[in-house]
Amino acid sequence: MELILGKNIIILKESLFYSKVHNWVDLNEDVATIGLTDYAQAEMGEISMVELMERSLPGTELSQVKFQGNFPSSAPIPDVTIESAKTVSQLYSPLSGKVISVNSELCVEPERVNLSPYERGWLITLEPTKIDQELCNLMDYKEYAQFLKSLY
Repeated sequence: MELILGKNIIILKESLFYSKVHNWVDLNEDVATIGLTDYAQAEMGEISMVELMERSLPGTELSQVKFQGNFPSSAPIPDVTIESAKTVSQLYSPLSGKVISVNSELCVEPERVNLSPYERGWLITLEPTKIDQELCNLMDYKEYAQFLKSLY
């Protein structure tokens, strides 16, 4: 699905779930793949650095981000930083679970987040531990489209 927001055409994938902090989640059996949405990468501009601590993140237990309104009130994922010319951003976990892997290719090719946010630009995979309780806190693509429209 394409959504026009201002000067940007934002791509939303119908099969994914989305969070208020502009992460996407792809659920495939017992693994959740997580990345930045097309909207997030467009807002950030050209991604110049992605720091994913490959040695320390796998095995880390994460908790789903909590919100006060539309703003995160819990801590971001430790050891994850995404930099662009416009901003330095941190990643919040859209689900609770144990980190399985990180996309270490992004450390060498951070532009993958801009060029292919839903495929080659994924950030981490995790094994969800509370999927039944937490999935209701995420949005499908239609809800996320409405959420994005409300920001304009």
